[in-house]
Amino acid sequence: MKSSLVLRAGPGARELIETDGLRSQDVKVMPGAAGGPKWLALAGLDRFLFGHWFAGRTDPLHTIGSSIATWRFTAAAQHDPVAAINRFEEAYLCQPYSPKPDAAEISRACVSLLDTLLPAGHEQQVLEHAFLRPHIITALCTGAAASESPRQLKAALARIALSNVRARHGLAQHVQRVIFHTQRDHAPFLPFRDSFTTHEVGLQQANLRPALMASASIPLVMEGVRDIPGAPAGMHRDGGLIDYHMDLNFRVDQGLVLFPHFSTRIVPGWLDKFLPWRKPQTHHLDRVLLIAPSDELLARLPDGKIPDRRDFARCNGDLDALYRHWRRATLECRRMADELEDLLARDQIASRLEAFP
Repeated sequence: MKSSLVLRAGPGARELIETDGLRSQDVKVMPGAAGGPKWLALAGLDRFLFGHWFAGRTDPLHTIGSSIATWRFTAAAQHDPVAAINRFEEAYLCQPYSPKPDAAEISRACVSLLDTLLPAGHEQQVLEHAFLRPHIITALCTGAAASESPRQLKAALARIALSNVRARHGLAQHVQRVIFHTQRDHAPFLPFRDSFTTHEVGLQQANLRPALMASASIPLVMEGVRDIPGAPAGMHRDGGLIDYHMDLNFRVDQGLVLFPHFSTRIVPGWLDKFLPWRKPQTHHLDRVLLIAPSDELLARLPDGKIPDRRDFARCNGDLDALYRHWRRATLECRRMADELEDLLARDQIASRLEAFP
């Protein structure tokens, strides 16, 4: 029988699941990866998890992510998460762009997309959710990296990339991490303990939308967001520059870190995509249960892959055809949620666990 899911668990997560099964109350943290259109592969899982599996929960669940993951979790933190996910998915599959949009046009389109995802008046639903505690990461850029001049920004990114090739902590010379968080309950992963200067900022109505926009503002693709209320002054860009797939020390001593992901590869930073030797730290994975699409599922998708941002260039301006492909891929990926629900009902999760490489 072909499977749609890959389930990988660290030693601590495996021990807990083999003893008690996979229980929703054991999940303490849920990270989310940056990745633009790749989130569409996870929409079905999000509907099941937030619309059904976590229903009725009261214990805090700390979500943490950058870029599109923060938008996913914003949908989940509304009173009707399934309706919010549906709105977001449909709007995402109908984004209007000119043949060669610049950063300003893409940013305007994303503001409209965010307005659909988070209608006026829904901010307090996110800030005061019964159990979800969102954490939104942005990258505070200095020097030429704060410029909106494509020429200056490209040069700055080249210098940053070179520093990153030498060592991941080289990024810390150029960008600082800002984490916006709800001011209720304490996340086990805070304060961060690594080489990056990290600013913790309380989430409030005045900075929720700017933080979400900034966290998704890919350099050269979108405009950055300057001077977010309550945060350090300066230019905030995509949090994936530092934390792309959340290679973090979650510091969960009891319970689980549940990581629905669109890939079995965990890439620490955005610039590490091109560095196959840059891998997550092993001890960060101890309590992690990763759920990702299987090779069998990917083979059923258009072009044999999940949607990604490069598809815009490949489609030669035919957005209708692109969105048809994306919609088909999104529907196929709902098999992941169906299979997860079945495995949970039959208490078969433990039998499917694989170790991280």
